Amino acid sequence: MSREITNTKGKFANQELPEGRKRFIVSAPVEKKYGKKGGEYFIWTLQYDGGIGQQILLPNMMGDLLRVLGCQEVEPDKYDWDTNEQEGKAFIATVRLVPDKTDPKIVRQHMSDYAKDDDNSIPF
Repeated sequence: MSREITNTKGKFANQELPEGRKRFIVSAPVEKKYGKKGGEYFIWTLQYDGGIGQQILLPNMMGDLLRVLGCQEVEPDKYDWDTNEQEGKAFIATVRLVPDKTDPKIVRQHMSDYAKDDDNSIPF
């Protein structure tokens, strides 16, 4: 057996996004994952002034974000987009931390109120 140093915090030291309205830049390709029951979800890695974090979104939560990012809406609420092409795109959104309805000890991170951000500079 050898001595190991293992970071158990995950891929990023600060995965949780702070509350409030902020500018975000997609800093990695969006990852598509599947839950235990087969439902799909997407992990967005986002850079903001103060760090980097992740936001998990179900498909029914992403319409406004995909619209703001300029993805093609081929039918109402149906988008044709590439997970790799979102990296580097910026947007503005509001993050709220909300206690779970069934277990208030669990806090869920919600993102909403998406807006376009045409400023292509990186402020961090």
